Order: sequence, then structure tokens, then C-alpha cells
Amino acid sequence: MLNVIKTLEEVFLMDLYALQFKKAITIVAVSAIAFSQVQIGAVLASAEGSTQNKTETTAAKQVRSGDTHADFSLEAQKTTIESGQLANFNLYLKISGKDTVYNNVDIVITLPENLSENLVFDKTSLSDMALNGVTPTYDETSGKLTYHYDQIKGGTSDKTVLKIDTNNGGTLPGETLKVHGTFTGTNGEGAVENYSGNSEVSITSNNNLGITNKQTSIEGTKNESPDKGDIVNYSVGVSAPKKSSGSLYVKEGTVVKVTYRLDKNFEYVGIKETNAKQPTVVGNTLTWEYTAPSYAEQKATNGNFFEKDLTVQAKVKDSAVYYDKNGLVNIASASAEFIDGSSSATQPVNSKTYVIPNNPDDAPAPLKGSNFPTNHKAPADGNGNVASAKEGDKDIQVSDDAYLGFGLDLTPASAGSATIGFNYYNLVYKIDSHLNFENFWTGTPYYMPNSSLPTYMPQKKTPVYAFNVKYMNDNGQEDANWTTLKMSMDPGKTYTKKQLGIPEGKKVSQIWLWFHRADYTKVPATPAEANNFNYIDDDGNRIMDMAPAGIYEYDMRVNTTVEKGYLGQVANHMDLTFYGYDWEGYMRDVSYDPGNTWSDEFPGSDANNVTWRERVADRHVEITKPDEGKNKLVQGTVAFENQVGNMTNTGENTVLTTVKNNKASSAALTGPFVNYVLLPTGVKFKASVDPKNAIATVADENYQGTGRQLIKVAMTTEIITANKYAYGEFTVDIEKNAPNNLDLKLTGTTGDEKYIAPDPSSSTPLLTDTVVESDKDDINGDGNVEQLVFKSGNAYVLNKGEHLSVNTTVKGDKDSKYGQMANVTTGDKANYRLTLDNDTDDKVTSLNILNVLPTVGDTNVLDGEARNSAYVMKMTKAITLPKAWQDKVDVYYTTAANPKRTGTIDADTTYPTGATKVIDPVGAEEATWVNADQVKDWSTIHAFKIVMKDGVEWVQGKGVEINFDLQAPEANEITDPSFIINKPASQNVSTKLNGKDASALVSSTHSVDTIAVASNHLQPTESAAMLTQLIRKSAPVTAKYVDEDGNKIAKSETLTGYVGDAYKTEQKKISGYSFDKVTGKTNGEFSDVPVTVTYVYEKDKTSVVTPPTNTEKPTPPTNHEKPVVSDKKEETKKTKLSTKFLPQTDEQVSVVAVTLSVVGVILLSVLVLLRLRKRHL
Repeated sequence: MLNVIKTLEEVFLMDLYALQFKKAITIVAVSAIAFSQVQIGAVLASAEGSTQNKTETTAAKQVRSGDTHADFSLEAQKTTIESGQLANFNLYLKISGKDTVYNNVDIVITLPENLSENLVFDKTSLSDMALNGVTPTYDETSGKLTYHYDQIKGGTSDKTVLKIDTNNGGTLPGETLKVHGTFTGTNGEGAVENYSGNSEVSITSNNNLGITNKQTSIEGTKNESPDKGDIVNYSVGVSAPKKSSGSLYVKEGTVVKVTYRLDKNFEYVGIKETNAKQPTVVGNTLTWEYTAPSYAEQKATNGNFFEKDLTVQAKVKDSAVYYDKNGLVNIASASAEFIDGSSSATQPVNSKTYVIPNNPDDAPAPLKGSNFPTNHKAPADGNGNVASAKEGDKDIQVSDDAYLGFGLDLTPASAGSATIGFNYYNLVYKIDSHLNFENFWTGTPYYMPNSSLPTYMPQKKTPVYAFNVKYMNDNGQEDANWTTLKMSMDPGKTYTKKQLGIPEGKKVSQIWLWFHRADYTKVPATPAEANNFNYIDDDGNRIMDMAPAGIYEYDMRVNTTVEKGYLGQVANHMDLTFYGYDWEGYMRDVSYDPGNTWSDEFPGSDANNVTWRERVADRHVEITKPDEGKNKLVQGTVAFENQVGNMTNTGENTVLTTVKNNKASSAALTGPFVNYVLLPTGVKFKASVDPKNAIATVADENYQGTGRQLIKVAMTTEIITANKYAYGEFTVDIEKNAPNNLDLKLTGTTGDEKYIAPDPSSSTPLLTDTVVESDKDDINGDGNVEQLVFKSGNAYVLNKGEHLSVNTTVKGDKDSKYGQMANVTTGDKANYRLTLDNDTDDKVTSLNILNVLPTVGDTNVLDGEARNSAYVMKMTKAITLPKAWQDKVDVYYTTAANPKRTGTIDADTTYPTGATKVIDPVGAEEATWVNADQVKDWSTIHAFKIVMKDGVEWVQGKGVEINFDLQAPEANEITDPSFIINKPASQNVSTKLNGKDASALVSSTHSVDTIAVASNHLQPTESAAMLTQLIRKSAPVTAKYVDEDGNKIAKSETLTGYVGDAYKTEQKKISGYSFDKVTGKTNGEFSDVPVTVTYVYEKDKTSVVTPPTNTEKPTPPTNHEKPVVSDKKEETKKTKLSTKFLPQTDEQVSVVAVTLSVVGVILLSVLVLLRLRKRHL
């Protein structure tokens, strides 16, 4: 059995050494994307004075030499980048262990061999690359950075960043930057250790060539569509864009070819620009060949690498067909060669032109077809969306928070002539008195007289109309006169009240769109007057182009809000009046005159006429009681624009902040919208970006004495409908002395009194989630702390060095020091130690520690994978905090054996894009966390967490140490005897138990404890494992020395050792006594059963003086511990030798032998004396 136990122990040790698990981990600020990492490590040290060498490029290894520990790693922050981006390599150095010392250390970083003018290492930034207080030297000839240390002691963990700039345009795709690192140092045992590894970054870039082709104008006219004989201008542009990153230069000196093919019904006229390069013309195909600029010129440009713009002029031939649905199509394309040898040809880009006669008499007649109805479209919801025309009067129900959109499609109606325009065309729109006009969308104008022609053709001339309104006066009465706000309105544009010039507080009751020829600038007094104006030219003929033929103003919008507190129905009304002609040449008109109304134009019960009347009928909405703000869901965001995976660099950056109306909202948000952004320390405001969207200013230089700037971002947007947003931008400077963790905090205000935020993404809101609360800080300084504000934020890591380490060790009652494994006697305690250090200038503003104690079937803290503890370790008392943490952190406990990790360890974490979040193990439960004074039975506690209190900062040099005890189970609580071994195993075991490495301990016979730590909003990280090995209790062996009556005549000897160790008791020489007998096993092996050996002596009857005897030495221990002898030194005494010799024992035989020797000596002496005497005689 003993041999079996030893074999299991040896296998266990071999497995652990093979795992190469880590002893300590370093918390570093890293991007939460998949890094390419090479960690350079070690094996057990060989004999003193030897040299160890290990090169590893794929797997994480450890430097290990006796009790010394070091970790040197080189990693790319991103394995693939685009040209123009920085290639960043993280360089980590960690020397851990209180006895770890390395002398004469050199860390050498060999930079990529392919450094060039396009791949540049900035040697002027060496001071920014200090590692553990040392600035590297740089040998430009060899391309090596060298850090030299006379000595490095354990307990350090550092990170610095090596940056290589890649040229945007000149860096070829597939270019690879390979960095090589070596660590050389003499360990505490005198052995030289050499470790090396590689890390690399691949660079991507691609060619990009674009071309544009668009009709811009017609010579000599403002028409949108040409007639036969017209000269049409086409803007043609070709460019090789310089994107922000990932671009390629056009190969210098090569040909960039541009081809332009005119439609067969066009005749080439020329190039409008006088200095432009002339094309080669073959038939209707035009070709240009340009020489690409030099690389130096392309590098220096702020615009595109290559760019040419020109205007092609072409005349419409008489062979062109009016109103041809296929139109006249011109095709542009281009091709170029790039620096990497690749070629790019653009996709053909078409430009279509419809030919429409300038003179109606030239049009083919008749162009007959069905008419397009005019539509008055109802609101679809309370977010400004409009129902389809077929839905008619939808009559929705909304609250007074609604934003209501009413749509208008203005068509020729019954006057569907393709060539004859309108003598008058007017829209009057009446707004319900309980609705407030907010803005007007002008829609898109098309040419669509009737169904005989292609739909959605451009107008010959863009319709012109004046925007007139009637106001309600202070007495609640409508003004008698109309007010003209605009003489013409741009198509495809939203006009707000402010842009229209509507005075603050004025209520609009009616809108009148008066369509007119551009040269008519005098607006009639009323719509009725406009309808009877009978516009006449100098020859007495009616002017028939006050509105163009085929007018089709698609999807105009009148957007309104509801009077606060109103309940009931609202209705909007439209009147469209016109005078024109149908496709057969008959006059068609609708006016306000009796007998000439819309209903008169479309009379009776004819289904088609009924439809036409219904399409322009009143549109209603029912206003009901609001739902206490729950119909408005606001979201706010704030972010740095220049960042990769939530990692950002020093220098200029742009902050983007938004306020969004969630798509689930049933009502619009109303302005003003103001976002207040609290910048991190060391980040300073520079300038507002685009005043058309928002204006950013510094609201407070030192907000609440924090040294942080508060930036006010006032949006120009007045209303935000569902799933829409407003935004603002401003530039900042991130200084070099900024902390590693950059938190942006947003507080926003709206013009709404009530709103809510969407439910958070988890049970505990993340920093980037939006929450709504009262303005307790009075962010806008208006004195109202009861108004609602919304809050959000974001967290970033500054791409620079950091120093923070976590070290975990454990010690059992059978150990003399701390290590990665504790040898603990069953039923005894192991002491666990967690050490954290912060030696940078950073301030740790958040800290979360979570320890799920070892239990059968447990898992790692962070990834949910098996940790495989074989038994439970129990708490016996509360954790005693170190003095440095008194009143700075709170400790909580739970009886949950598998508590949820999410929302606990990552409560303050902001996950970078693409990061893997903490995983709750299968069966994880909601834990109830209590303080120590609420714990009734410590043996039921299975986890504890330590949380830093709000506002506490962990400043430089505040390293702390936490110790806590866990009690091992008794032997009778262990079901598998192989879990308990006789003798302690080596403590020189290391494990990191993160990720898939944990699977190596599937058959664990130990308890395994790991601790997770998260700080400064970084992702949580899990410590090295702390294992316990159960040691079987060993009973003592006691040797007693008594007389025949059982009286003690000498001090008893107590021997101790591990089960299986050999023992041997010794017979003593006791003055005045002679050994008689012994009971019990005088030698054997220690076990869990106590052994007593009794030596019995008889008292001597006569005594002789004997020389002192030597003190007996105990038998040396067979392994590990030295058996303990209770009397470490026996005094030598003179005793009388007994005259009675009983050769019954080994001792008695020895006495006889001595006696015979004495007699022999006496006889020999007598013989010698007799012989000498004889000679003298």
C-alpha cells in the first residue's frame, strides 16, 4: 500500500510540473480583443552555474528556478491592423516571489527588419517606453532596444508599449512586423537563464478607385430635363481615395484610364473646363489617360491620392424620343494600377436623362392615361410616422406627448395633361386648435402627369411655392391676414419653426402653399383671390405654368405636437384648388366657388370618385390620458471616436455624444436637448466640431473640485422621433499624464418632464446603459434638483504602461513557508495569502475581489470551467482586513456554493468591444450577501467578496496583504483514501487554472482555490491556483523507562514522524539499574495508531564504578521530518557496576565480554612481569 501511495504522489507532482501553471498574475490594462501573445517562461533550475535556454513562440511558459518566479511576455495588441494605424506591442515584465532575485539582467527587443520610411519606429519616444523604471537604449544599426538592470527583485509587474507607425498608402498588404524579445539574467542560484519569443502584426490595405457620373445642368436654362438640341453638362470625377486607414498609393508613373461612353442620342460637344485634358474620341467613346503622381506627392496630400474632375458636354440629338422610359444613358468607368502591383477597375456608373419638350406643342399627343390621386395621409403613430394612403383615416390613439405627422401627396389630380401646366395651384392646410405646428418637410418633386408616362421622372422645372401661415392672436382668435414666411422652399428639406421665422410662442392655425412662377413675387391676399387671379400674359392668354404640368409633390409632411393636458379628438383638414387641363385638352378646375369644389369635381357615388374624396378627407387622432412618461424611452451615449477595442492613445481625439429616442417609444422626445460630458482627469477640451448639429462649450473647468472639465453640448435638434437621435462632437487632447483608465460620464437633459430609460442589458446596469434619475447634482445650474436627467458613460484604457499585481500563496501546518500548495493535516487549517500592489501614479477607483471557496464540483471564478476540488475547505472566522484597507472596502459573505459571477465580479467593468464576458457556471444561483455580523455559522460560508467603497482611491505605494484561514476536513469525512497521503508533497507547484488549462486536473485529489480581481473598470482576471494536500495524522511512539513496580526511573522519549517513516526506540543505561525486559515493538513504522514501548529495569544489589557511557543517537529519519527525541542530551554519570551478570539480553552479553577482556589483560600483564624478572635473574 505504501508503494501505491508513493506512486500516486509522484504522478501528481509530474503532472503539475508538466502543466507549467502560473504562480502569480499581473493585472494590466489591455484591449479586450483576441491578442497574439507569447509568454516566455522556464523550467526547473539545473545545477548551480548551469545555463538554461528556452525559446517558445506559441504557448505560455513560466520562468522558474527553485522558488524564483519571473514572467516576461511580448504581445501584439492586435494581430492584424490596417495601414495607417499604429502597430502596438505590449511588453510585460513580472518578477514575483519575495526571495526572487535576478542579477545582471538584459532585456533585448529586436525591432522588425523591414523598418522603412513606411514602417517607422519613433526613437524620440524612448522615455515613454520605460520598464520598471529603466529607459531603453536604442542601437539604430542593429535595430535593438536594450533594458539593463544590475538587479531586479521579486514583486514587480510592469507593462510598456512599443509603437510602430505604418504609412497609410505606402504599406503593402500582407506586410508583417515581427518583433523578437529576449530575457537574460542570473538567478539567485547563480544559473544564467535565457528566454526568448516572438510576436507579430500583419498589415492589411487595399486599392480603392471610384468614379462619379451625374447630370448637373443644362446650358442656357434652369430646366431639370433637356429638350432636343439642348446641351447637357455631366460631372465626371475619378479618384483613388485616401481613407483614414487601409489605403494604397496609385503606382507612381502608371496610367490612370478614364472611359466615358455617350448614349447614341447624344453628340459629343467638348470639355467645359478650358484647361482640362482633352479625351481621345472614337465614335461616342471618350478616353483619358492620366499619369499617376509620385509617392512623395501622394504622401504629402491631405486629400485623395489621385483625383480628376471634369465636365463633359453633350448635345441631345433630334433622334431622341420624348418621354422614353429608358431615357438617355451615359456610362463612366476607370482603371488604375496600385503600389502593390494590383489593378482596379470601377464598376460602370450610369447617368440617366429623360428628354421632355420645352414647348408643349412639340409633345406627342395625346399622352393619355389614368390620373394619380391626391392623398391626405394620417399619422401612423405618435412618433411622426405617416400611414399609407390606402389606410385612410386611421384615427389612432395617443397621449399628449405624441409627435404627429400628417402626409401630403400633391398631384395633378384630374388635370393630367402631360404638357399644359396650371394657371393656379394652391394648398390650404388647417391645423386643429389643439395641435402645435413644429416643422414642415418639403418632400420630393417628380414629373408624373398620368400613368401613360414613366413614373418618378424629374420635373422639367422644379416647382416654386410660397409658404404662408395664419397665426392665432393673443385673444385666441385667428388673424385675418396671411403672413408670408418663404417665397420658395427647397425640395427634400425640413424647415423648423425657427428656420421659417415663426416667432416664439406663436401658434400656427393654417398653412397656405401658393405655387407660382419664379418671376411672380407678389403673393395674393387670400387663397380665394389666388384662385380667381386668372394670370394673363401680355397677349391676353392665361399663363399656364404657375405650377408645372405633371406636378407630383411626393410625401410632404406637416409635423405637430399636442397641446399639453388636452384629451379628446383632433382633426386636420386640407383643400387643394387648381386650374389645369386633362390629357384630352379639357379644362379641369377646383376652387372655393360654390359648385366648383373638390366634391363637385368628383361627385356622386361612383367608387372611383368616392375614393378620391376619401383620400383628401379630414384626418383624426384621439388624444387619451398619458401613461406617466412610460411612452418615452431615452438613451444617451458618449464615446471616444478614435479607439480600438476601447483602447485609446494620447494626443487629439474626438468625443461623440448622442441622445436617442428608443425605437420602442410611442411618442417623440422634445427639446431642448443638452448633454453634459464629464471628462477624465488629464483630458482637456479643444473645440466644438459642427455647429449645425450641436455647440460644445466648457461649462465648468473644475467640476465639484475634481479637477475634471464639464462640457456642455447643446443640440440644435428640436424633436427626436422613435429610433432617431441627435448628436454633438468636440475635440479633446489626452495628455500624457492622464490616468490609465479614462471614464467618460454623461448627464443629459431634455424638454420633457417625464420619460424612462430602456431596461438595462443585465440585472445590474452597466456603465454604458442609460439610467434616469433626478438631477440631484443640479447639472445645469438651474436650481431644480427634481427634474429628470438621463445618465450613461463609457470607459477606456489609455495605451501606456501600468503596474498592478496580484499574488496568491498558501501555507499548511506541515509547511515552513508559503507556496502554491499547502500540506495540511486533516482537520487542521491552511492559511491563504492574497497580495496586491499598485506602484504607478494611477488611482484605482474601483476594486472587486471574489473568492468562491473550494467545494466538490466547483468551477473557476470567471470562465465556468471545472476547477475540480476533491473536498470542501471551510471558513472558521471573518477575514481581518489590513490596516491600509480599513474603512476603504466592505467584505460580504454568502452560503451559496455556486454564486452568480456576472454583476458581482464585473459590477464596475466596462467590457471592450469583442471581449468575452464573465460566464456564470451551470447552476449558478443568486447569492444573498451579508456582513460578518450576520453570519451565524462560518462553516456554511462558501464565498466572499471584497468591494471598494465609492470614492475611495488606492494611491501609489498602497500595497496590501490579506490573510484568511480555511479548515481541512477530518479523515472520516473523506470518502476516497487516496486523497490523503502520508508525507507532504513539494510546494514547488504552480498553476494558473484559467481557460482550458483547468481540464488537466480532472482527477484532482486536492482542493483548489482561485481568486478573481477587477479594478479600474477593467475586465476581471483570475489568480493562480492555491492547492491543498491532505496529510494523514500520525500517532506518536513513546518509549517508557520503569522499574519492576512500574515506577518511572528515567524520562520517557516521544518520537514523531509521518505515517510510514521508520522509528527505533533505544534502551538506556540507567545508573543503579540493570535492564530486565522490554514490552512493545522497539522498531517499526509510524502509523495513525499510538505505540508505547516499555523498558523494565531491576535495581542493582551491588554496584561498581563504570566509565561514563556515550549518549545514544536516534536513528535518522527516512524522509522529510527529523524524528523528535524528548531528551536531546543525556548526561554522563558515574555508576557502580553490578556484580550480578545475567546473560539474558544483548546488554548482559556485552558485560561478560568486557569482564573477560579485563581478565585477559591482567593475565597478560602477569606473564610479562614474570619474563622480565627471569631475565634479571
